[in-house]
Amino acid sequence: MLKIKNYINGELIAPLSGNYLDNINPAIGKVYSYIPDSDAKDVELATQAALAAFPSWSKHRKKTCSNYSKNSFSD
Repeated sequence: MLKIKNYINGELIAPLSGNYLDNINPAIGKVYSYIPDSDAKDVELATQAALAAFPSWSKHRKKTCSNYSKNSFSD
C-alpha cells in the first residue's frame, strides 16, 4: 500500500513519529493509501526549512518558483 510522505526541504520524508492515517476512498469506503499523521515536530522541521530557504527563493520570479513546483511533482 502506498505511504505518502511529507515534502520538506526538497525531500520526501516520513513523519518523524512514524505514524500514518488511513486515506479512505469515500465512494467505496476502502483504504487506498496512508497519509502522514504529522505533528508539531514535523511542522517545526518544515518551518525551519522554509525559513532557511526564504532568502534565496524570495529573489526568484513567481513564474520560476511555479515552474519548479510543477516539475517537482509531475511524476
